[in-house]
Amino acid sequence: MLVKRALFAALAILLIDASGARAQTTPPPGAPPIPSTEQLIVLARNVLLAVNDANLTGNYTVLRDLSAPDAQALNTPERLEESFRALRQQGIDLSIVAVATPRFVQLPTITPQGYLRLNGEFNSAPRVTFDLFLQNVAGRWRPYAIGVGVVAVPLAPAPAAEANPPPKAKAAAPRKPKPAKVETE
Repeated sequence: MLVKRALFAALAILLIDASGARAQTTPPPGAPPIPSTEQLIVLARNVLLAVNDANLTGNYTVLRDLSAPDAQALNTPERLEESFRALRQQGIDLSIVAVATPRFVQLPTITPQGYLRLNGEFNSAPRVTFDLFLQNVAGRWRPYAIGVGVVAVPLAPAPAAEANPPPKAKAAAPRKPKPAKVETE
């Protein structure tokens, strides 16, 4: 079962470079540098955990407050609740991203509009996919648009018992009978 839901009123669609060009490895002039790999992982985890907390509590105020001012202007907590409703109603738990390893499907890039785009998935069950756009505000990357999806991944089956029968015991050599003790009087 595939559940994919664009969030923040599908703003991500407006920000995607229509040329389909490969992700840039250097930011446009004047843009802040792309964070280190460790920082990128922390950013992706923090955004998705904030979404998870909002879904668990039904309170989207903190998620809105953590967002970039441009996103705050476009979204009320009620609008965010509506955007995330499908994930919440299905009981999707995103907390696995706290410990799962992310894989970036595209190289992290700074878009021509100056947003940091992170696109990838967490190697987890369920697999959590993400497409995040972050805006640099006073030296801090804050969510502008969030796309999140969940793909059900079957858990690996438990190792099956070996099909081979247990090894046969070695045939013991015939034991020599012990001589009976004969007592004489």
